[in-house]
Amino acid sequence: MMKSLGGVIGYEYRMMITRRGPWLAYAVVFIFHGLTMVRLGESASSPFSGLDPWRAAGEMLYILNLFTPLIGGIAAADRLIRDNRLGVRELQRSCHQPTGLLLIGKYAGVLAGALTPNLVFILAITAGTIAAGIQTPAFLPAALAAYVAITVPAFAFIVAFSLACPLMIPIRVYQVLFTGYWFWANYLPPEAFPTLNGTLLTPAGVYALHGFFGGRVGTGKGIVHGSGEAVINLIVLFAAAFAVLAVASRFMARRETES
Repeated sequence: MMKSLGGVIGYEYRMMITRRGPWLAYAVVFIFHGLTMVRLGESASSPFSGLDPWRAAGEMLYILNLFTPLIGGIAAADRLIRDNRLGVRELQRSCHQPTGLLLIGKYAGVLAGALTPNLVFILAITAGTIAAGIQTPAFLPAALAAYVAITVPAFAFIVAFSLACPLMIPIRVYQVLFTGYWFWANYLPPEAFPTLNGTLLTPAGVYALHGFFGGRVGTGKGIVHGSGEAVINLIVLFAAAFAVLAVASRFMARRETES
């Protein structure tokens, strides 16, 4: 069983990591952000060179979360439904793979494949920031910690929904709705418009930014979240991802039984 799981993870990871579209989209975002950081670093009032490495790393990763999970979610949306479209699911069923095992393998492989380009570009920006003298070498471990606390949970939450939702609604409809959701749920101020932003279901990383890194980007009306709230936020996000995958597994099993 573990060998089968490893095979699914490896296959999905290779399929995800070799797609040129996401790499190009990530490259545009990171090049723009990298050039912005270098330009700001040349300014005496730079918001990055004036911060300690821990806070600067947290704010950098939170700002990048404006677009990177959106790219990952859109790219992951077809990874499960394509099996039915191409007739691969019938082959998988003939191998007697449990639906839950298949779904876990796909989720892990797609998640790792979506996160890898981000890590590559984040390391490149971090190295460039240090080389340019904008930050000290301590910026590297801080950026890796921010990646784990801010980027990974956002992608874990989003990829689960991107695998499950297209099973029930057309993929293009989901991608459009998901794009609107991402900005509505994370970046609209709650005092101006009803939104999930500011609740424990906010996946963009503002809780981790405030609680673990002392950042202040994304603060509305002076609201600052503590480390305890950040931990609860992470638990809620991962629990929601697990619940969505569990529902998707039951939905797939029931649909295959009926067919």
